[in-house]
This record gives sequence, structure tokens and C-alpha cells, in this order.
Amino acid sequence: MSAWIGAVKTLAFEMEESGSPITDLDIIIAMTLGLPVSYKNFISSLDTIPPSEFTIETVVTRLLNEEINQLNHSQKPNSGSADPNNVALIAASADGVVCFFCDKRGHFKSDCPEKKKWENSKKINGAAHTVEDDPLDFGYD
Repeated sequence: MSAWIGAVKTLAFEMEESGSPITDLDIIIAMTLGLPVSYKNFISSLDTIPPSEFTIETVVTRLLNEEINQLNHSQKPNSGSADPNNVALIAASADGVVCFFCDKRGHFKSDCPEKKKWENSKKINGAAHTVEDDPLDFGYD
């Protein structure tokens, strides 16, 4: 988006330097006409800006905010485009949770079926399960 805004501003500057009068409204129209279809609602929302605040700076700020908003919505936790290193997105998805006991995805250690089997096998063998018995327990559940 920054590149698009810069390109429009550069063209407007070049036209002004060549003697063609360019208004702020001309620049805003050029910026919005070149946007992808996904910005259709954004363009409609520009009608809500009071005329006294309808400036290039206001539109540019809203464009940059809309770009961030669209990027955030396109990177849902289960989509292939999500950043696998984004801890917040991984934590928001049950599929992204990794068990600290079995290292499988989809559950926490406290809900791990492998851990429950291991605990039951300890009880069957006559030994009561303690925290010290768990080689993978670091005190976090």
C-alpha cells in the first residue's frame, strides 16, 4: 500500500511540475480508483468523513489501517497463509496447541491421552504417580 500511495503522489507531483493543476481530491480519487476489489467497503466508508477532515493525510492513514486490517483477517489461524511463528495465532487455535507430554498437536498436556495412559500404567504397577515420576513435567500444566 505504501508503494501505491507513493506512486500516486509521485505522479501528482510530476503533473504539477509540468503545469497541470492537481487538487487533493484528484489525488484521493487516483488513490482509490486503483485499489483492489477488497477495498470496496473501505471506499464506501470514505463518505462518512466530514468535508473538513477529508484530506490526503486522512485518506492515507485510513488506507494504511485498512491494509493492516485486511492482512490480519486474511491470516486466520487455520489458513495456510498464517505465519507459523506467530504465537498469538497459534494459541488462538486448538490445532496449533502442542502437548508438552507427547508433542502432538491439538491438546494440552493436562488433557493428553498418552499422559493419562502413562499415569494409569503407573497406578496399575502399584506405584502412585508423583510429579517427580514425570520426566517431562516442568511444573506447568
